[in-house]
Parts: sequence; C-alpha cells; structure tokens
Amino acid sequence: VVNQLLTMRRADVIPYKWVADFTRWQRKPTTYDSLENMLDVTRTAYRRALWNDQDAYLEIWVKKDALAGVLVDITEQWDVPLMVARGFSSETFAESAADNIREKVKHGKRVYIYHFGDSDPSGEAARDDIAAKLAMYEERFTFEPVAVQEWQIKEWNLPTRKTKGTDSRAKEWIAAGRDSCELDAIPANLLRDLCTQVIERHVDERALAQTIAIEKAERETLDNIVKSLNGASPK
Repeated sequence: VVNQLLTMRRADVIPYKWVADFTRWQRKPTTYDSLENMLDVTRTAYRRALWNDQDAYLEIWVKKDALAGVLVDITEQWDVPLMVARGFSSETFAESAADNIREKVKHGKRVYIYHFGDSDPSGEAARDDIAAKLAMYEERFTFEPVAVQEWQIKEWNLPTRKTKGTDSRAKEWIAAGRDSCELDAIPANLLRDLCTQVIERHVDERALAQTIAIEKAERETLDNIVKSLNGASPK
C-alpha cells in the first residue's frame, strides 16, 4: 500500500496535500523584507477573534494526528481550537487545556468540548480519561462525544472489526458482543459535516455579522496604512 501510494503521488494521481505528516516540522522565526511587507502580510492574514462576541467557547478534540488534517479546514474556518490528544492525554496537556477553559469561564463563556475518537475499549477509556482529567482542574464545561457513535456505525454501515481480546479493557465489550470501529472508518465528508454541525449550533448569527463588519472596517484601515507607507494617498 505504501509503495503504491508513493507511486501515485509521484505520478500526480494523488495530490501530495492529501497525505498529512505531523511527525516532522520546520522551526524558523517569522521575518519580513520591510515594514511595508510586514503590514501587507498582516492585512492579508488578519482575522478578528470570532468567539469573543459569542456566548460560548468551543474546542474540538480528536484522537489522531492524521484525522486532524481532515477537520482542520473546518476548525480554522470557524476559529475553533483543534486539540490532538493522541489517545490518552498527558497530565500536562490536560492541565494546560483546563487552565484555558477556566479563563473562558471567568469571562462568562459557556464551554463545550466535542470529542472525536474510536469506538473500542481503548478509545472509550481515552475519551473518559480526557473528560476526567479536565474536570480535575475545572468542572464548568460540557463534554460531548461526537464520533464514533453506535448509531453512526449502523446508519452509515461503517466497517468494524472484532474487539481484540488482548486489550485489558475489552472484557465487557466481548461479553456484550460489541465490535470495534475506528474513527478513520467515517468518510472524511461526514466527519467534516459532524464538526460543522456541533460548531454551528453555538453561533449567534447577529453577533457573527457584527464581528464580520468590524473585521472588514479594520482591514480597510490596514489597507490605508499600507497605501500611506507606499506613498499612495489614503482614503
């Protein structure tokens, strides 16, 4: 499979961007050619914080790095943090996340955590572990598993596998005759739809329209600053 995938990527059958590699990265400070260049980049990249004017604060938690690449387009569009737990969250990661939640609560936000993980003994245990660790430091949030759910396995006819007897947590699952299902089994378009749905349920459209209008005005201000520095007459 790996060799065939590599061959298809090199033959431009499969775009390189379809495959995510989150295990390697480059570190380099951000630098600019000039002040004008910096402001021009800022003007292009500027986004006003969407949730500052909303009553809620959201986080999307996902078990696997690879599936973060499926959801990140949605979370970036909606300015929602995407948290990659890699199964069982470390104590450090959970405490840091809880500290952020605590700050949002102090500012009057209702906090919602949405979790995407496997439907198997380890996946269920990892999900519960994350909720418990967050609650150790801050209890005022709503935690909701989004996927994989039993109804999704049945309704979408998702592929399953026999639950592994070697998993120390599998005894009750095997006794109940429950099979396991990976989060990867859900088609990417359905995963993105699920993510969009849980986010949009908390969006106040009137507040969103106001945020967009302010962002537009602020972008125009940046346009004028850049034109002024370039020697053009500002509006």
